[in-house]
Amino acid sequence: MGTDTVPAALPGAPARPGRRRGPASVRASRRRALVAVGAAVVLQLLALAALGAGVVRAERADVVAWVEVVDALAAHEDAVLTREADLRGALLDGGPAAGQGDDAPALAAARERLRGRLALDPALGPRLLDVVLAEQAWEQAWSPVPDRPDRTGTGGVPAASARALGAYREAHERALSLATARRDAARRDRSRTLLALAALDVAVGLLAAAVLAHQGRRLVRDLDGPVRAVHAVLQRVHRGERVVELPATDVRELDDVAAALAALSGALHEERAGSARRREDAERTAGQLRAVLAAGRAMATCSSTQALAAQVVASSARVSGGSASLWTAADGAPGAFTCAAWSQQQDPRPDGDASIVAAVGADGRRRTGDGEVVLPLIGSGSVLGVLHVRLCADAGDVDGVDGVADGGADPGDVVDALEALTLAAAAHLGAVRLHELTRRQAVTDPLTGLANRHQLEQDLAAAWAEAAWQERPLSFAMLDVDHFKRVNDTAGHQVGDEWLTIVADVVTSQLRSSDGAYRFGGEEIALLLPDTGEEGAAVLLERIRAAVEDTVGPDAYPRITASLGVAERRSGMRSAADLVAAADRALYAAKRSGRNFVLRSALIAYQAPVGELSGDPSQVPSTSPPV
Repeated sequence: MGTDTVPAALPGAPARPGRRRGPASVRASRRRALVAVGAAVVLQLLALAALGAGVVRAERADVVAWVEVVDALAAHEDAVLTREADLRGALLDGGPAAGQGDDAPALAAARERLRGRLALDPALGPRLLDVVLAEQAWEQAWSPVPDRPDRTGTGGVPAASARALGAYREAHERALSLATARRDAARRDRSRTLLALAALDVAVGLLAAAVLAHQGRRLVRDLDGPVRAVHAVLQRVHRGERVVELPATDVRELDDVAAALAALSGALHEERAGSARRREDAERTAGQLRAVLAAGRAMATCSSTQALAAQVVASSARVSGGSASLWTAADGAPGAFTCAAWSQQQDPRPDGDASIVAAVGADGRRRTGDGEVVLPLIGSGSVLGVLHVRLCADAGDVDGVDGVADGGADPGDVVDALEALTLAAAAHLGAVRLHELTRRQAVTDPLTGLANRHQLEQDLAAAWAEAAWQERPLSFAMLDVDHFKRVNDTAGHQVGDEWLTIVADVVTSQLRSSDGAYRFGGEEIALLLPDTGEEGAAVLLERIRAAVEDTVGPDAYPRITASLGVAERRSGMRSAADLVAAADRALYAAKRSGRNFVLRSALIAYQAPVGELSGDPSQVPSTSPPV
């Protein structure tokens, strides 16, 4: 409220007997209070300013004097050190003698600055005098430099000069320490004085404020108090606070205004609370949608079922705030699901959820309850996988679902976000599984289930490079079913295909996990044996040969045999093709020698290229070679 305009008295306001109340008396009392307080403050501030200015000037002069002493000591030391360097240079190159040179005037000027401050302080004077005397002793130590016997061993510098310089430095250090301490003390005294003056200014201001407050209470009792009370209620309403207790103003109109403001405050509070809840819900929903979109982008980069499962589980855990596991349909087992990934990798596999996962996988319907959500991943009309999510505990309950990611989140929104995530995951899972199937078909022989020739070329190149780099053994073997054309001609191609599948199973049952079996072509099977020498590979191949010979097949053709040739990577071979050719030559020699045995490449008498071996028995061993 301004000092010149005062509202008229509110109707119905009670008047206090014995004292005049009205706009004139209120305005006059305020004006008198302001004039009195202002005059007192101005006078006290002027007095403090005059006193402070004198004290500050005196202390500032003290600080400046000690700063000049420190600067004079520093300048004197610089002049001495410069003079010392010039004298040593003159001694080395035959320049000006001691006492001459361009630096002598600077040294003399620095010495005079120190002499001019001998009377500044009783304790400092003797130390400055010691510095000047030490500097003069050092000057005298340099004067008889030529042909003196007391030289140091380095550059001919006099030993007396070195000692005198050390004495000078000690004296200089003592004087500098005292001057620095006095300078710092003077600065501290000045700072304390300034702080005291500032504190005194604050005290004067507080005193003036107290006087003003005392004078203002008269106005508050008349009109300012009730108006300020209503204004405070209005400010609380503006800040969004809910006004419950109303101040008593003793003015009926102002009380009515305060009551109306309280009602408005309640309505605004309810509206703001509802708006805040709606905003939080919108932000939470937007966050869940962003998480689902981010998960979709991440899933688009996955090229394997395992990587996709891990991404889906991680995204589900972020959306729900709990833990999740993804189960995928098992190949070749309708209705069976295996756990592909789960979020708490440090915990055991969540196999206890298999029953509810199987139920959802059977009918493709969502299950909720007991703080868990189980959602099917449906694609191409079938359940490709099942997502099992355990929500966090501190939340409400909807549709039997207890717990959500955020204590204020709606469980239904979380489930909706998870369903959106499963829709995207189902599409990506179908695409990834189709990609994996296509990739497997591209590198797998459809009849035997063995890797095909294309996969062999890739694996053989990698194994050859690793063996060459690490200088480790590598063997390659070829297996050929004996008289396989006779099987097809007499029993039919279906029986021949069945025998190829049986032989492939026999071969893979004898191999290590690091070994590889491939259908090379027709009735030939290639074996890649890393970290295996030719002799050890021959032992393995003999077991395979014997197992094939002992296997009983279809009734139409119950028995067959196989011939095998093996070669080891050797220094003379230039590429993996040489290794394959060597194994192929050994296989060919084994078949020409009677079939149904293993022949090592190292035991062939003549390493002819494939197709060049003649029927001459001298080119192959006369008896079955040792294995």
